[in-house]
Amino acid sequence: MDPKFVRAARKHLHTTNKAYTKRLELVPVEEWQRPAASLPITYGDRMKLALVWRSSQFLVQVLEPLTDYAGEVYRVLGVNRTAIDDEGKWVAGITWDELMECKRGVGYSELSAVEAYPADSEVVNVANIRWLWILKERPDFFWRQ
Repeated sequence: MDPKFVRAARKHLHTTNKAYTKRLELVPVEEWQRPAASLPITYGDRMKLALVWRSSQFLVQVLEPLTDYAGEVYRVLGVNRTAIDDEGKWVAGITWDELMECKRGVGYSELSAVEAYPADSEVVNVANIRWLWILKERPDFFWRQ
């Protein structure tokens, strides 16, 4: 990626991050929705972007399942840092504790979530984004206190 672009993007993110605290805040829909409200932001034919949350450290996209697994999955959270590395990619290394704090911060503290690791032949890894699948029911295989 062009180093000038990376420097400009870093500067923009640094400035934007100053407008937020460490606590996640709901981003107004007009700041992220497409101009034509009739064109929702979708992820394939399975997910629709429903909400966006932001802090000085994280961006959390809340996706709503559209059809086939809506019976099991309540929401999907896409979590990434609000900083980029030298290659222009989101900075990696989000810890378990940070993911839990993001899950709590957007209101899903009492729902179970899983993070999926697909077969090698089905991997989609285009950005340093962690995906948490918020479930409607706690799976039987989860540990309990």
